[in-house]
Parts: sequence; structure tokens; C-alpha cells
Amino acid sequence: MSKFEIEIQGLPEVQDMLKDKSKEVAEKIGEAMEQVGAYMEGEVKASISGQRDEHRSVDTGRFMGSVKHSASPEEAVVFSDVEYASYLEEGTSRITGRGHFLNSLSRNESKIQEYVKDKVNEII
Repeated sequence: MSKFEIEIQGLPEVQDMLKDKSKEVAEKIGEAMEQVGAYMEGEVKASISGQRDEHRSVDTGRFMGSVKHSASPEEAVVFSDVEYASYLEEGTSRITGRGHFLNSLSRNESKIQEYVKDKVNEII
């Protein structure tokens, strides 16, 4: 019976390089999430102010001023902490929902994917 041995040289270096790349990818995705959050915050505010398809939802400006975003490497979140935000978004028995958040997301799905893709492509 014959015995063959194969020695792969440079394997530790390749493993180190892959670890470095995964760190870079995580950092770039984190940057992309921050960009996405800031962009989407602006899109929701544009929607609220009547610059998009939805009906304008500005009376005092409190709702629009309350829209903020937060980002982590895993996600970007756009939110409002005013108590009536969900009523304007989803509607009630007396008012039709405006869908500022959901519609802004739907309109910008490809743009969001582009942000992430562009950041990852910076590494490649």
C-alpha cells in the first residue's frame, strides 16, 4: 500500500488573512448600517413633511423632529418616540395610516442593498 502525504504551506497565514478580512467586512457593514440609518431617517422625514407619496403629517413638527436612527453592525433602526407615532403610521378608526416608515423602506430597498454592497466591494 502506498502512502501519500500532502503538506499545505502558508495555511496559518491564509487563516490570519481570512480573520482580518472578516473583521474588515464587519466594520464595513457597520459603516453601511450607519449610512442606511441616516439615509432612511431623512427619507422618513421627507415623507412626513409631504415630499413623498404619503400625506403630509406635520402640524407642530414634533413628530418629524422625533424621528431618529440608531445603527449597529447587525442593523439600522429608524424610530420615533412620540406616543402617537404608531397612530400616524398604522392609522386608527378615525384616520387612515400614513405609512411613512414602511413606505419609505419599500421605496428604498434597492438603495439600502446598494449601500451594503458598495461597502463590501471596498474590501474586495
